[in-house]
Amino acid sequence: MIFLGDEKLIEACCRNDIDAVKWLLDNTEINFKRGINRSALHEAVLHHDGRSLVRLLCQYGADPKQRDSLG
Repeated sequence: MIFLGDEKLIEACCRNDIDAVKWLLDNTEINFKRGINRSALHEAVLHHDGRSLVRLLCQYGADPKQRDSLG
């Protein structure tokens, strides 16, 4: 089941919005994927300033071994 918050978590990671991510983490599926199977962690890694966000997502249980459709 997809919840609006799952999409919002990925969108917040695309913006590197740490405050929004912190708020959403307690109410979303952290490893939810969309599009080409990208998760919030994928988007955080791709952001030029996402290091803090990557650490935060991993602390909350994001799977660092997950792959997107591109490998």
